[in-house]
Amino acid sequence: MIESASAWIYEVSGRPPVEGCVDVGEARCWMCAASTLRGMDRESWQGSLFTGQNKVRAPESLVVCEACIFVCARSSPVPGKPATGTKVDKAGNVVDKAPPNFRNFSHLVERGPDGRLVHIAASKGEKPLIREFLARRHAGPWMAAIADSGQKHVIPWTPINPGGPGRGRVLFDEQLVALGDVSLVDDMTALLSKGVTKEEIAAGDYGYLSWRHCGADVSRFEEERSGLRRSAWFDLALWLAQRDEEKVEAEFARRKEESGGTSGRKKPSRRSHSARAAGVSPGGGEPAQALGPDPRPSEGGSAGVGGAGGDDHAPTPGDAPGISEHAVFALTPPAGGGGRSRAARPKRAPRARGA
Repeated sequence: MIESASAWIYEVSGRPPVEGCVDVGEARCWMCAASTLRGMDRESWQGSLFTGQNKVRAPESLVVCEACIFVCARSSPVPGKPATGTKVDKAGNVVDKAPPNFRNFSHLVERGPDGRLVHIAASKGEKPLIREFLARRHAGPWMAAIADSGQKHVIPWTPINPGGPGRGRVLFDEQLVALGDVSLVDDMTALLSKGVTKEEIAAGDYGYLSWRHCGADVSRFEEERSGLRRSAWFDLALWLAQRDEEKVEAEFARRKEESGGTSGRKKPSRRSHSARAAGVSPGGGEPAQALGPDPRPSEGGSAGVGGAGGDDHAPTPGDAPGISEHAVFALTPPAGGGGRSRAARPKRAPRARGA
């Protein structure tokens, strides 16, 4: 008999009957390919809004199993999570919240020595729980359906891994991930706790403050881990990594003490920019401004990375805030004269003919 992640979740939920499902004999599910005795005609179930046809595991089947219909339904209760609740709307009124559904959580399931399934439904705020589950060895079969957006069906497509040695595969939203060494998550967490941002780690493009305050740690991470960048495991590890807030506060307090009152805390920014754009080479050395005018952003920069002059750009000592080097020269009066230079005199707009 073929099992599936949907069948496991349906089992831990108590296998409640689903309206519209009937006996179908012995069939395979169109969605998850598991063996099933009850289900629904696929054309009757999917309707016009279903968009997962490219993911189905048994495209030749005409039946959707009762388990997949259950986990995909918005009204199905999630084991261990409250089915009702309240919230305050924008007008300040207390209203009922929509009940949670299976898409809103990551689902971690393993079969114990007694044959029973142990299920954990974890929210995005419980990432340490997900990390611990992925890191440990499982004696029996197990699965992990990890939800990021909360808008996608993940369970029906999630693979079941055998127990024993080996790290297995999990589904991260729509991305199949072959798990790697979980120490990658720990290394990312260490950088985040020193003030490095997730955007910098994802791009491998670090700002001035990161190079200045933890350049050795950044260099070590890049030397050891850069080969994993753009892999599915790197993406999942970065999603799991969370900074230690106490360490972050201690780091910024140390920076503030060293700089005489400025913490060096990064301002919120939609994009980070490189140390090259800030005029500092990753390995240290002279600022680019010491060798001439401000450098222009490199034409070969990474996508999504800002140029010089962003939030992390370090101004050259002596620069007037908000005035470029060229503007300073333009406002300097000529030798021997006290008036404005010709270059600094604003041009008058031409008078309209006949005015």
